[in-house]
Amino acid sequence: MVISAGVIGWLLPLVLFFTSQSKFVKFHALQSLIAQVGFLVVATVLAIAGPFTCFISWLLLGVVWVGLLAFHIIAGIKAKDGQVYELPVVGQMAKNMLP
Repeated sequence: MVISAGVIGWLLPLVLFFTSQSKFVKFHALQSLIAQVGFLVVATVLAIAGPFTCFISWLLLGVVWVGLLAFHIIAGIKAKDGQVYELPVVGQMAKNMLP
């Protein structure tokens, strides 16, 4: 289940980004991808630090994952309503990367 959720988490925004003509959809897809790359970086750092700070690393990873999930839910609801929702830091990066 974790693998399928991870694949869907990357695959759907990639497909939407490359196939959609809507700048609105492209922005939200790119924002999702950037947030997931950030999560991957944080998860990798915490996994490397894990043997030294096992409990704290797992706790921080859980907090970051829940935060990412919450932001994705909020952004999805806002996008469904036609509103542009910018994630902190990531939203500005996505805006700057779009043509």
